[in-house]
Amino acid sequence: MTTTLDIVDTAVKIGLGALIAGITSYVITLRNQGFERQKEIEVERRNLSKELALTIEKTNHLIDESAFHFHQLDYQESKKCIISAEREISSAGALANLLGSDDLVNAVDEMAELVFDIYKEFNKDSPDEGRLHDLDNDIKEKKKLVYPHIRDAYCAAST
Repeated sequence: MTTTLDIVDTAVKIGLGALIAGITSYVITLRNQGFERQKEIEVERRNLSKELALTIEKTNHLIDESAFHFHQLDYQESKKCIISAEREISSAGALANLLGSDDLVNAVDEMAELVFDIYKEFNKDSPDEGRLHDLDNDIKEKKKLVYPHIRDAYCAAST
């Protein structure tokens, strides 16, 4: 025959079992959500790194296109390209800031200064072709210094 004590004993066991299962489920869910959020952050950082690399390349392409138009004596089109390059390098600066690496931000800022120097040279009454050539070479050198930082940001997002 079942006694009141047996019923209470069984109820307590079921209650404790449900409580343990509930707490375990809650802890596992929190842990999994943390992992999922971390994966989302990693994917976003990798995407930002890729977008930054493409933006740097687009900036470089626009500078090359600007130089082409300059040598064709199409100064208006040359200025349009360099203005677009300034816009792109500004976007690159924003992306670098989102990635959070001070070294990357500084390297992109140095490139941005060179792009702005090209813009200032184009706006002179008589742009110095030698100076423009030197600035173009400086940008290419700076770009080489930016890529290791982008790679580091990409790899950091993948760990």
